[in-house]
Amino acid sequence: MKQFWDQVQSLRRNIDVACINAGVGVGGLFAKTDLDAELNMVYLNCVGTVQLAKYVVQDMLSRNEGRILFTSSIAGEMVAPREAVYAATKAFGLSFAHSLRYE
Repeated sequence: MKQFWDQVQSLRRNIDVACINAGVGVGGLFAKTDLDAELNMVYLNCVGTVQLAKYVVQDMLSRNEGRILFTSSIAGEMVAPREAVYAATKAFGLSFAHSLRYE
């Protein structure tokens, strides 16, 4: 993510609006899905969102302007059989976005 952010910064343009939507899904019964695939999904959907948001928020606060739109999935607000880990990552994204809003 740092490499991506460095490329964005190299453009020397202000980011006025950022739309953050990281997401891949792994479906199936939890007991049978691939652990590495699920951990990669958690890394992208959760860690990637936090990393990018950190860079964007700090940049926008330094200029005292900007807006961020986090998009997620309805799965983050419901029971999601066969999508347990995916839904949990989306619930994380929703909670994270709401919490940042109140900061």
